[in-house]
Amino acid sequence: MSAINRSQYPADGIPEIALVGRSNVGKSSTVNTLLNRRNFARTSQTPGKTRTINFYLINKEFFFVDLPGYGYAKIAKSEKDKWGVIMERYLQDRPELCAIFLLVDIRHEPTNDDVMMYEWIKHFGYNCVVIATKADKISRGQYQKHFNIIRKKLQLEKDEKIALANSKKGYLQPCDIWHLEDKVKDVLSIGNQTGEGWFLTAEMIEYMENDIPNIICVQPFACLPNHVVGKGVIKTIRQKYPEANISPVDYDPGASETNQANRIKLLMTVAKDNLKRQENEKKALHFISLWY
Repeated sequence: MSAINRSQYPADGIPEIALVGRSNVGKSSTVNTLLNRRNFARTSQTPGKTRTINFYLINKEFFFVDLPGYGYAKIAKSEKDKWGVIMERYLQDRPELCAIFLLVDIRHEPTNDDVMMYEWIKHFGYNCVVIATKADKISRGQYQKHFNIIRKKLQLEKDEKIALANSKKGYLQPCDIWHLEDKVKDVLSIGNQTGEGWFLTAEMIEYMENDIPNIICVQPFACLPNHVVGKGVIKTIRQKYPEANISPVDYDPGASETNQANRIKLLMTVAKDNLKRQENEKKALHFISLWY
């Protein structure tokens, strides 16, 4: 539902989480990403498309509230002032509002408008979560550099973390070689040149650190060194990442198609069991939070 005036706000008394940020920073896309829904919130490539307050009811438990973006230059001042009044009216006097997500584009230094919004949120005592959007537009090796820029500009406290939003959920942006090298040092010597060398291990670690724990490690025909590297590091990776669900699949003349299929089926079964366990843990934590 959309609203402009207080009379149009939901009257359910359900908690609300607001998303604020510059025009076209990706508020609607972030809602879709958080819910794993492609078109739940309407998105547009045109800045300034959101001109009302949009309330999205989630599981009848809380609302995500998408507010109009600020800082878009190609609109009349009167229109900007109108949006400002709509946002200020909602943010200043909404008892249901329990947290605010401030979205900033990871590629650019936060603007003065972003700084003012952050200071406003903190001044009025709201819980503020800073989310860096458009993470798929830069390599992961650049993340820390841009985090530092955001942290410095907004003057974040040491214990304040920056969340990351990827508008192409599920797509893994390639790392640069030095970033991969740094990750693999604790598992395998970077002097290892057999099979796929240390790249095979680095790739599996890269997937693990991007919440992709289910990995099929394909072993090609007649490549004994690759078998050694691929299978040899799995135990170590599992020790470092307990959620790792890795299955080596051999494609050699001596390996039957049935054996290959069974290995893949076993991986899928473990993946489903892990997903179910995680969902049950989330439910348990939710009930605990309600109890306390």
